[in-house]
Amino acid sequence: GTGRLRAIALILAAVYIFFLRYGRQWLKVVGVFLALMILAVLGVWRREYEASLSGEHGNDTGLSSMFVGIGNFGSLIHDFDLGGLPTLGASLLSPLRAALPDGFAPDWIPDAIGYQLAALTDPQLYGTGFSTVATVYGDLWWNFGALGLVIGVPLLAVMLDRIDSWTLRIYRRAVQGPRDLLLLVFFAALLGGVGDIVWSGFHTWIVRMYA
Repeated sequence: GTGRLRAIALILAAVYIFFLRYGRQWLKVVGVFLALMILAVLGVWRREYEASLSGEHGNDTGLSSMFVGIGNFGSLIHDFDLGGLPTLGASLLSPLRAALPDGFAPDWIPDAIGYQLAALTDPQLYGTGFSTVATVYGDLWWNFGALGLVIGVPLLAVMLDRIDSWTLRIYRRAVQGPRDLLLLVFFAALLGGVGDIVWSGFHTWIVRMYA
């Protein structure tokens, strides 16, 4: 899935820059409706591709992985109802582990939330390297419980709005030199990866930026 999602992030970053240059309100509206059709076509293509490899496919739409995170978020809420406790932000440190060579990460840096979530959602696969997602809302809930949503969702909106504003300002002076051009690419890449942060949370968003 990594290659597919990186390709999507690249496309989104390119589309974002396109709209900075040529954007019109009607184009954005058309883009929203086209996105739905593109998803449907990609779902059919994925289903046919899976069938060509194994003779069968995992679901009828080809898009079931888009909804896994929502179901896992529900499992996370249920676990808290049974007495689970928030990690108080510990999992937000996990991108540090991905930045260090194997064997150099100290024990106090946890594994990514996706590996830990497997204990709840797919216990038979826990510890095998299997990873899953619970959306950014599950990420916030895992770390801070309901309070994470109350505080984290507005903060996330403000953060993305600020990145958008910075990107717009840098775009206007990108032709002044390589430094500004690199900053534009950096922030456009952050915004292109918004799908990662929505679907997988902060760990995936940050680590894919490393890559």
